[in-house]
Amino acid sequence: MFINDICDIFHGLNIKCKLYADDINLYSCYDVNSSQSDLLVAINRLYNWSCVWQLQIAVKKCFVCTVSNTRHINGCTDSSYDISNQTFTSVESVRDLGVTIDCQLKFDKHIAGIVHKAMNRTNLILKSFHSRDRTLLTKAFITYVLQLLE
Repeated sequence: MFINDICDIFHGLNIKCKLYADDINLYSCYDVNSSQSDLLVAINRLYNWSCVWQLQIAVKKCFVCTVSNTRHINGCTDSSYDISNQTFTSVESVRDLGVTIDCQLKFDKHIAGIVHKAMNRTNLILKSFHSRDRTLLTKAFITYVLQLLE
């Protein structure tokens, strides 16, 4: 109920707002010649909105991830974003709703994480069952590992 109007505070800005449960994602697309001040304005409006509604923002969970095919677009990586003198951490990859992407919009870390988790579960199955019956191991693999890979 408190956050129903939160997207309205970004009206007039080149900002996209995505809500999920108690999380909010703010992002904007810039071309080489555009300004990035809309995102700074949006963060300030978000902070002012949170003060009015007495909802604290967990600044330690806030971060900046610049997604581009090059790392320097019109000084985007030189900007610092902050709330109440607490600067957001700049990250190379981000996990959002279970999917990990990096600053070049690649899913290498996401895939590597899934493969690692699947290998751990496969090894656990092999350690847990003394039997090497193919039917039993196949059912265990389908139940505990295949769902990760699919």
